[in-house]
Amino acid sequence: MPSRSTRILAALFTTAAIIGFSTACGTSQGVDTASATQSNDAFPVTIEHAQGSTTIDAEPRRVVTLGYTDHEPLLALGVEPVGMAEWWGSGMDESWPWTKDYWKGKTPTYINSGGDFNFEQIASLAPDLILALYADVDTETYKKLTSIAPTVAQSKDYDAYTTPWTDMTLTAGRALGKEPQAQQLIADTENAFATARAAHPEFSGQTATIVNLDTPEGYVFSSHDPRGIFLSSLGFTLPRRSTHSSATSSATGCRTSDTTSSNPLIV
Repeated sequence: MPSRSTRILAALFTTAAIIGFSTACGTSQGVDTASATQSNDAFPVTIEHAQGSTTIDAEPRRVVTLGYTDHEPLLALGVEPVGMAEWWGSGMDESWPWTKDYWKGKTPTYINSGGDFNFEQIASLAPDLILALYADVDTETYKKLTSIAPTVAQSKDYDAYTTPWTDMTLTAGRALGKEPQAQQLIADTENAFATARAAHPEFSGQTATIVNLDTPEGYVFSSHDPRGIFLSSLGFTLPRRSTHSSATSSATGCRTSDTTSSNPLIV
């Protein structure tokens, strides 16, 4: 008979797939992307971020995303970026179940190589907006990007790579002039989480943590990382030390070195 942890893990993966699929489908059906273009009253809009503030004068038509997941809220809002950061690699970033249908078999234009942005390529795409929300853009990089197009960097309110998905979705919506649609996306996704928690009360009270073992020592993702937020949104409790931010864990803010918990569910 499978152990309790095995049963919970199986339920977790099933739930994750359902949430990803249902919110993606719900986006195209439940959010009115056809009327996503608001009146000119949405612009100009000024967005504050870690590198200052950016004013967007008109609805963007050509958007480049530099954060690893920044393209996802754009796709859900009916906007296909003209260029995007590569994370897992061509053939994977566009084929996840929650993004595949939006790309319709097309391959995105990737604008980074080996972790470095190709500024010449970004400029050649003639963007009128650059988003770097799930990113860590420093001052020098920001200056180069703003010489190409208005750029919105990561949030000033959170450590790099720890901005909640709700904040990034809302920022993307504001930048695109689609804030009401972004709010609806957030509500739909939060409803999906609530449904999942109700369907799996066994998640409540269970301790879970996400570990990356691609280095010899490995590391635990912080609860402030989107992966940690995903688990807590399902009802899991994250270990005490994995709730620390980058100030007490690592420079990236998404990981911490260890955890204090007995027999946690390891994902």
